[in-house]
Order: sequence, then C-alpha cells, then structure tokens
Amino acid sequence: ADIADAAFPPEDAISEQILEEQAKDQALEDAMDYLDEALGAKKIELEPYLEFIRELSKEQFFARATTMVTRKAQRERGRSQGVTF
Repeated sequence: ADIADAAFPPEDAISEQILEEQAKDQALEDAMDYLDEALGAKKIELEPYLEFIRELSKEQFFARATTMVTRKAQRERGRSQGVTF
C-alpha cells in the first residue's frame, strides 16, 4: 500500500478523503461478502449475520455518502480526478 500511495498521491485533502472513503467502502463490501460465504457454509447463524450486515451496511452507506459529498466539493473546486499520475 505504501508503494501505491507514493506512486499515486492525492492532489489535495478532498482527494485523499475520497480515496480513504472508497477504500473503506470496498473493505466493507469484502467483509459482507465473507459473511455471505460464512452464512452459506453454515459457519454463522442467521441472527448474528443480520446484525453484522446491518452494522456494516450503515458504515458503507456513510462511506458512500461522504464520497458523494466530497466529489461534489471537488467538482465545484474545478478538480475532476484528484490523483496525480
């Protein structure tokens, strides 16, 4: 991750926040996928599965909402990508 961070640095604080929220969104998606697999393999009961999914979904909602708000702010400042290649 350090090499990728150095190779593609964010242009500003808004871009950095977008990258962090997108990473959080993807990590939460991965966690929910693993929970789906665990439920299918009967390694977790339905009730705790639903509790975990509900909590992770809330976190993912806020990560996505934050990404949308920060992207809007980025566009208003005249930046479209936010990462320097």
